[in-house]
Amino acid sequence: MELSREVYRESFKCTGTSLIVKRCGFIGCRATDVGGGLCCRNQNLKASIELSIFEDCSSKKGGGGFYFHGSSVSVRRCCVTKCRTDDTGMALAVEMTNGVNAFDNLAAKHNCAPLDSFGSQLLRLN
Repeated sequence: MELSREVYRESFKCTGTSLIVKRCGFIGCRATDVGGGLCCRNQNLKASIELSIFEDCSSKKGGGGFYFHGSSVSVRRCCVTKCRTDDTGMALAVEMTNGVNAFDNLAAKHNCAPLDSFGSQLLRLN
């Protein structure tokens, strides 16, 4: 499954064994379980999340921005700001089934520009 150049205002639950998220925004999403913006639960799942924004998302049980439980995940050049949870993993919670992951240029909340500047430009990039 591939998500590209979309803005989500509700928590997205992914299915399948492959997920690519590129230039997406998860804004103001809420979850009563895990993964406020994005929730991925499949022990065989391989995911790639790039050039995406998780802003003002929340969950009750972990991973305010996103929750991932799967085989491997790569998170590159993303911005996670103002995400929260009542449990662990304020911005993100990751549980790996085989320990393979890569995080590169994942901006903390104090380094993110507002969505209307950084975000709108990010979603238009080729």
